[in-house]
Amino acid sequence: NAVVGAARAAGAPGVEAYPIDPKGRRVEVGAGFVGIASMFDALAFRRILVTDAHSGRLPRLLVRLELPEPSR
Repeated sequence: NAVVGAARAAGAPGVEAYPIDPKGRRVEVGAGFVGIASMFDALAFRRILVTDAHSGRLPRLLVRLELPEPSR
């Protein structure tokens, strides 16, 4: 939430992240630092695609939250 708020305050058009989706499986401690997809789902990020990158042998997703321009 803090990152989204800071991005919005700075006038960013959106926020992107590259989390993993363990699909209910346990995650190795070092693999979770990139974030878990369900955290971003809860904040209304849209899943764009599955990347070729991996963390803890799990593929990383590209997720994006569009930030509308503030009303004037």
